[in-house]
Amino acid sequence: MNGRSASLEPFLLRNAEVAQREADEAIAACQGDARAAVRALVVMVDHLRAELVERDDAIATLTASVSRGYARGFGERPLPGSRDKLLHKPGE
Repeated sequence: MNGRSASLEPFLLRNAEVAQREADEAIAACQGDARAAVRALVVMVDHLRAELVERDDAIATLTASVSRGYARGFGERPLPGSRDKLLHKPGE
């Protein structure tokens, strides 16, 4: 076992314990029916995937409508004389 694997082992064990506990909770929420729990999780994953697709589409639309200068990062800095200066403490 290399050093990287040894450092990951506690993390993986902790995640396995959490996954086991969450699987038990999902089955318990479905009155002990494991198939119903799996169905519910599949439906939830499909819903989350659809949400991600919608967000990706919204981000693509927004990115296409933003000017190239702003997208490059110019919008991250306050413009000289802007109200953002008022939010900084004196001396910054």
